[in-house]
Amino acid sequence: MDDPSPPSNPRIYSFPSLMIDFATFFRQRHLLGLGLLAFALTFVTAGCDAFIDQNLGDSNPQTPSIVEIVAEVPALSRLEEGLQKSNLVDSLEGDGPFTVIAPDDGAFAPIGQGELTRSPLLRAVLEAHVIPGEEIAFENLDQQRSVETLEGEQITLGPNGSIDGTDLTVTNGDANASNGVVHVVDGVFADAADRILITEQYSILGELVEQEGLADTLRSDSLTVFAPSDDAFIAAYDDDNSGTIEDEELQGTDVSNVLRGHVHDGVFSAADFLDVDNPDVFPKDTTLTTLSGRDLSITTSEDGSTVFVNPNGENATVVTPDVKTRNGRIHGIDTVLMP
Repeated sequence: MDDPSPPSNPRIYSFPSLMIDFATFFRQRHLLGLGLLAFALTFVTAGCDAFIDQNLGDSNPQTPSIVEIVAEVPALSRLEEGLQKSNLVDSLEGDGPFTVIAPDDGAFAPIGQGELTRSPLLRAVLEAHVIPGEEIAFENLDQQRSVETLEGEQITLGPNGSIDGTDLTVTNGDANASNGVVHVVDGVFADAADRILITEQYSILGELVEQEGLADTLRSDSLTVFAPSDDAFIAAYDDDNSGTIEDEELQGTDVSNVLRGHVHDGVFSAADFLDVDNPDVFPKDTTLTTLSGRDLSITTSEDGSTVFVNPNGENATVVTPDVKTRNGRIHGIDTVLMP
């Protein structure tokens, strides 16, 4: 049996800790199936001669679907989980075409594992990564283009993988599927409010944001949020050591003012701060003004490995820096910043 010729100039896509030639990958899997079939057919009686006489070498491997690409690439395992939990698999197995902006596992890293099973926002967030009815290749974009997502929102795509004015990076683009195209990015396409609301470790912060009516504020353009973890809020307000925060424990606290004191109108990147000017000179310091009017002192450790907030006050440590959002950055911190 002749081995089918590989397609000319197969497209190669690299992923974190992974380099995959999709054409070869699915062709090899197809050939394995053909080999097993041929082995089985050697034991078939003459009544099945029609199958034995088939020229299986003429068969071409099928182009993988979007769902198959996501399932076969280890670096997209969290996205695969999200598609299953939000019941989007059936939608993306349709004829399409679809353009999928696929966050890699690193983009989901700050999100708790259990949270993907419970968040009512998950489907809406993932639908914002799907453009139905179009197969858009970034390599063919020579100018910005406005498109509508499956969620029903307008976003803008541009040359070189730019997405709606964000600094999300397309790490691997233009992976052709049978029903569309996949572009892998290094961030989840959600604003700061939604990102907090779908992140398990910020559940208390999310509840307070909604309680104080600040979700729309966190959807504004160009914001930096210093996000205290649940443990940080418990340490600050759980006076009776119950492991939860009761309403009476927040009495007398201007919660809205506290929360606004964690938000800076502008995008602060910890990585850029560490690299600015001379990256070998530490410690460094700068000041950021928050929506409450309070100034935050931002410094680094002596070796430049860690960023601190208000070292002479709360001395909060940035434990999860540079979580990319659609409208800026979230930095997870281990202490609540008091007014």
